[in-house]
Amino acid sequence: MNLHVEWDIENTTYRQLKDLLVNISTHKAVTIDKSVYVMSNEYPYNFYQYAMDDNQLSKLPNPKYNNPNGCITHNTTHIFYLGGGTLDQQSITMKNTRSLQMYDISKYTWQVRSDITMNYYRHSFACEYSKLWNSIFVFGGVTLPSNSSINNQTTHDCRANALQSILNDIEIINLTTTTTTNGGGHGQSHMQLFQSSMLHSSVSVGDFVYVTGGLVPCCCNQTDVNHTLIASDFVQVFDLRHLNGSLFNARLNFNRYSHNMLYTVLHSSLVIFVFGGETPRFVEYSNPLFDNLITTTVLSSTQVSNQYYN
Repeated sequence: MNLHVEWDIENTTYRQLKDLLVNISTHKAVTIDKSVYVMSNEYPYNFYQYAMDDNQLSKLPNPKYNNPNGCITHNTTHIFYLGGGTLDQQSITMKNTRSLQMYDISKYTWQVRSDITMNYYRHSFACEYSKLWNSIFVFGGVTLPSNSSINNQTTHDCRANALQSILNDIEIINLTTTTTTNGGGHGQSHMQLFQSSMLHSSVSVGDFVYVTGGLVPCCCNQTDVNHTLIASDFVQVFDLRHLNGSLFNARLNFNRYSHNMLYTVLHSSLVIFVFGGETPRFVEYSNPLFDNLITTTVLSSTQVSNQYYN
């Protein structure tokens, strides 16, 4: 879909802007200053910059490892692209990567950080950059076998998918010391997701990261992707100052995965919006953040008009 809609959240109105020049499906995007950088998540996995001032879309250089289902995050000067890849019987020789790739927005160039690799080959995870630690926090996802073990399989070997498992770990990639660790990587408390999860979404608000939804195993002791997965309505928050997390008693109004999140000011309060995924016509938002952090809940939802989706 190449639809582009601007939504006025204060007045609950929207308008359709000029259609984007290309279809960008199940994309991943970050916003820096007045530009939106978009990584297409379907072939050909291209990288774009959308300038909000003049409503123009430009194609940018692609990263060296341009696999689907990776994760994108950023600081004020760089965009970080981590991991990615898929494994099925039709594309069993696909190259997966544990690399961290950095895009310099001032130089329009990508760099592969050869001194940093992730602990796992993984895809369908969430990630957020933390200025406090100058680190990237990686949340869950699906672990993949190494490329060598993939290439040793035959396309008829059903054991290949069994090598994938859903993770509940939180990996910390330190950009200063070039180390990557799990959980208590800074010598403090160990953190994990409260259930193994894939295709969940996250948003960073100050020194807090909120993680919602995702696909989770229907049984707690099953983490193989071959088992039945169900959409989640979980709301979790992680305090990066103290490296601990909480699971809210309240849940999302709709079970979601492959959705998006953002935070903004609404009626003088900071709130989180959750939209898209498996219920794309519904947008929901939290109560004001930090008024009572432990009991932050999703209070209400707004149905988005079907006009642009039919």
